[in-house]
Amino acid sequence: MLTCIIKTELQSKEQENKIKDSMLNSINSAFDQYANYSIEIMEDLIVISSDIKDFVENSDIATVKEKAFQRQKLQQIELSKSVFSKGIKGSKIVKEDISIQKYKINMNYSLILISALICGFFVVFLQMKDRK
Repeated sequence: MLTCIIKTELQSKEQENKIKDSMLNSINSAFDQYANYSIEIMEDLIVISSDIKDFVENSDIATVKEKAFQRQKLQQIELSKSVFSKGIKGSKIVKEDISIQKYKINMNYSLILISALICGFFVVFLQMKDRK
């Protein structure tokens, strides 16, 4: 679960949609970059493993066990790549996954006005001079 906190005053539904779109694009592009990086590494491993498998299969002294092991190793890497790709695709978010909860502040404005008025009178009384 991912929680993003944004402190701003939303004036319209359009602003809310822009924030949702920005979050959606940021998160999904991070997934894409991670997937591209990881898949590139897996593809390099597949090429290396494939070359080793071809070498072992074309060797006259390789046993059936060694050939099967290299073939299994290649298939495991290919399966890992497939599982990883499907996992990344399933992890991406859609706009409906983003929910916005507006923060509400309950202020008692009348209490604030009365406090300001009392403080103002206090300042006035402090500035008054003694009558002697």
